[in-house]
Amino acid sequence: MPPPRTCEPKGPGYTIKGHTVGWMGWSFEDTTRMMRGPAKLYVKFQNQRIAYEIALNYIVLIYGSESFERENVFYTDSIYGIGGYSGTIPGVDCPEHGNLLDTSYYHANTGQAVTTKSICIFESDGEGPLWRHKANGYQSGLRDTCLIVRMASTIGNYDYVVEFHFKLDGKLMTKVKATGQIAT
Repeated sequence: MPPPRTCEPKGPGYTIKGHTVGWMGWSFEDTTRMMRGPAKLYVKFQNQRIAYEIALNYIVLIYGSESFERENVFYTDSIYGIGGYSGTIPGVDCPEHGNLLDTSYYHANTGQAVTTKSICIFESDGEGPLWRHKANGYQSGLRDTCLIVRMASTIGNYDYVVEFHFKLDGKLMTKVKATGQIAT
């Protein structure tokens, strides 16, 4: 059975000019750093600055084992360069109605500049009401929709999906999902 599909029948509710994104009172510049991955710059809501920069500092993995030598092993995967290993899988990382932005970085091994379509921007249903009220014959409410900015990076056998959720009520949520393949 095919998965459910979302669409934007009247087109996107957001604007993109270069790497500047605007949506429902939000504005920010979207970029990627070679070492730290996705970053949001000059983040504003209703023309009030929320942050100068929002970005990851590290991605750290903690391993446990029954052996004394490996019971507390820490890997800092971000030292490999989160932004340098980014890229999208069509239909998996970005829905059909999403927009892909280019990111560029300098590849140290080849000495070449590399450009990939690695940032996906799309609107999504927040899966419930932002607010609602029903009493005495009166009913009203608003669906909790959000703007999602997503980037995926593959480092070794791990894949990290980083998402920024911009909400209608001024909330900003960040999610990081770890996935990939088990290597032994």
